[in-house]
Amino acid sequence: MRYGGFWMRAAAAAIDVFIIFVAVMIITYVFGTHEVTEFSDFSPLEYTRITQDYLGGLGNVVLFILWFFYPAIMTSSKLQATVGKLCLGLIVVDNQERRLTFLRATGREFAKLVSIVFNGLGYLIVAFSQRKRGLHDILAKTYVLKKAAVNDKQEKPQDMTDISSTYD
Repeated sequence: MRYGGFWMRAAAAAIDVFIIFVAVMIITYVFGTHEVTEFSDFSPLEYTRITQDYLGGLGNVVLFILWFFYPAIMTSSKLQATVGKLCLGLIVVDNQERRLTFLRATGREFAKLVSIVFNGLGYLIVAFSQRKRGLHDILAKTYVLKKAAVNDKQEKPQDMTDISSTYD
C-alpha cells in the first residue's frame, strides 16, 4: 500500500505533539517563570494552560505558530513532512503528487479544526477510506504517502529508459 495509514499517521502525530510540547516547555522556561519546570505531575495536556498562564499573550502566539505553522512550514518545504511523518517515512502531497504550497499546507492545518469540531471523526475516517485520507486531506485535496512508494514510482520510468537505451 502506498498510502500512510491511520496508525502510522497517529504515531507521527504523537511525535509531533511531543516536539511541540518540548518546544513550548523550552520557550516557557526561557521567557516565562521557572515554576513551570517544577511540576512533578505535569502532563502534556496541561501545557497549553501553563504556557498561557506564564507567557500570557506570548504563550498564545507561540502555541498558534507551533500548532498551525510548524506543520504548514514543514509540509510545504522540500522535506514535505513534519518531523513525525519523516520518522515514519511519510510525505504529504497534492493531487498531482507534488509538494504543497505554503497556502495549501496552511489550509490543510486549518481544515483539521473541522475534524476537531466533529469529535475527531475527520481523523477516524483515515482508517476506513481507501486512500487513507482524513477530512482535512479531502478538504485540502492532499494525500499522505509512504515516501518509498513515491520514490519507487519516480525511479521506474528512469529504469525503463535506461534498459531500453542499453539495447538500442
